[in-house]
Amino acid sequence: MNLTRTRNKLLKNGFCQSKAGLGYDEWIDVIGNGTPISYSHDGKLVNGALKIHGRTPDRPQFDEFSSSYSRNVKQAIMLSRV
Repeated sequence: MNLTRTRNKLLKNGFCQSKAGLGYDEWIDVIGNGTPISYSHDGKLVNGALKIHGRTPDRPQFDEFSSSYSRNVKQAIMLSRV
């Protein structure tokens, strides 16, 4: 997946980059009250799938949050806002 295209799609759909590191980006939803989306990259391409962070913990006693994964940016945005 092209990194520039992924970033532009997230920006168009109301996401703002919150954390950016060497090979890692995390985006938060500022319009639709969705969960964060993160991914790793090599500077040109996204490595692997986009991670959609969970909103509620599966096992609260261990602070384990469920996460979903998608290789499609539009699907990741939709899952983030469910």
